Amino acid sequence: MSWPSIYKRTTCLICPIALFALTLSGCYIDFDWLEDQLIVRDDESTETNTGKKREFADDYYVESTEPLRDDEYKLLIIGDSLSAAYEDVTIQDVYHYIAQPWLSDCGYNIRMANASVPGMKSAGGVLKLEEYLNEVAVQPTHVLIALGSNDGLQLEPVATLKENLKTLIEHIQKGGAKPLLAGNKLPDNFAEIAIAAYEAGREWLTPLLQELVDEDVDSQTIKDELEAGAQELNDYALDFARVFAELATEHDIPLWPNILHDVGGKPKLNQSDRIHPNAEGHRYMASYFVHFIKNKSGIPATAQATDACQFTSQGSS
Repeated sequence: MSWPSIYKRTTCLICPIALFALTLSGCYIDFDWLEDQLIVRDDESTETNTGKKREFADDYYVESTEPLRDDEYKLLIIGDSLSAAYEDVTIQDVYHYIAQPWLSDCGYNIRMANASVPGMKSAGGVLKLEEYLNEVAVQPTHVLIALGSNDGLQLEPVATLKENLKTLIEHIQKGGAKPLLAGNKLPDNFAEIAIAAYEAGREWLTPLLQELVDEDVDSQTIKDELEAGAQELNDYALDFARVFAELATEHDIPLWPNILHDVGGKPKLNQSDRIHPNAEGHRYMASYFVHFIKNKSGIPATAQATDACQFTSQGSS
């Protein structure tokens, strides 16, 4: 049995292997379409784990209907569980929520909005964007596209991912906003992790191997096929990562190279499932996000920075 044939016949095998691999990079798929998360702006304040005062209402952003000032911008984040409140992480813990007061201290008047949905793939981007835009009074000036993680999890064809993101970019531009793009990547040793997952005999793989078992495909053959296909798995991971840089270049838009840089695969920065960033992980992401806004997004500072314009930068990605 050749690698291409086993690949075609056992998508259900490869997808859970990808799931295990992506637990090291901070991504998870959840097909429950949770309550929409929009922008939090009211007069109540509370202490968050950033140590700063932060306005909020309940656990979700509440849209402001006030028109944007001449010196103000509105940034919409459209993404998946990496940009949403999830499990132990409330909206006050998410990277863009943490980052807003930091950006304000640095002279950036950016009104944040969030339309991220756990489990959403790139194909749902345009529909979700239209749903959001039809419900709000103030349209965004910029849109950060933070999708693709779930496409990688399910080994969606790279060409399909690229086409979906291209359509979303063009849709945003047609509407008059400026698109920004957040990149992502699979683990560098994607194939090794897949083989290790199979060798470990993880329980959740067992029912998904039933088709091969029914056809009397022995476990050694399955392992051999995985090893033979290791290069193709790694090639997929590389092609997946390249999509974001290619799109940014082709459309001349700002790129945040890797949304999970320095976070994916680090237990201390992820929740107990080792899949989703915890509050501390989101603080790392916030640091990179602030760096991206200040240095690459093209959104200008419109006020004088205060003495509080300080944060711990983890690098430049």
